[in-house]
Amino acid sequence: MSTWRISRVIFAVLAAASIALSGGVAANAAVAGDSAQAKQTRAQAATPVWAMYNAGSVGLGIVTSGWPSSSNYNGILPGGYTASGVYGVYIGSGYCAQRWTSTSSSVNGPWTRAGSDFKPGKHQLSGNYYVKIVPYRGSC
Repeated sequence: MSTWRISRVIFAVLAAASIALSGGVAANAAVAGDSAQAKQTRAQAATPVWAMYNAGSVGLGIVTSGWPSSSNYNGILPGGYTASGVYGVYIGSGYCAQRWTSTSSSVNGPWTRAGSDFKPGKHQLSGNYYVKIVPYRGSC
């Protein structure tokens, strides 16, 4: 079974594997006026989140092959499952997604709301935390 189809217990497995919880959220968002070289340098420095939990009922595209990625996604994460080492998430047309972060390895959190909802498309995930994505049908 590939790493992106591991069941919900991945959070407990990651904690047991002694992943250091250093806290902090890396923001790799583009800065107004950045040169192409500055954007590329920031993208190359991106690190994956420890794990991503799909808390919805629809599959999400995930990027596990590094960032930036030439494709929208290289795997599908079914609803209710987790994946480790995720660099990005793809939200399909007609959907939006809430995003939550935590330094706890439990799927029960505590979770903290993280910014505005994701619109359809590919979005980078980077930092020393776990992320929960909650897709929903609608406009954002």
